[in-house]
Amino acid sequence: MLIAPFPRIVSLFALILSTVCRLHAVEPLAQDHVVVWHNPDPEYYVEGPGLVRLDDGTLIAAVPVVPREQWSEERRAEHSVTHILRSGDGGKT
Repeated sequence: MLIAPFPRIVSLFALILSTVCRLHAVEPLAQDHVVVWHNPDPEYYVEGPGLVRLDDGTLIAAVPVVPREQWSEERRAEHSVTHILRSGDGGKT
């Protein structure tokens, strides 16, 4: 049968990939980075943040924080917040 070897090939590929991933340490995409917003509340999550650098170097971040989907639509609308953050020093503060 031609179909029978396919799951074995996929399993072998997954095993090789997981082994390679363990051999190489995972590093952040940006080695020099700043956390703009940290959400400590597991009831909420950040949905679609944005970041822009103005001509003068000022950074403006928009961070929409919304309740998890388990909440009703009305309650989600009442408790959703968008934080607008500004940094004039390249994100240090």
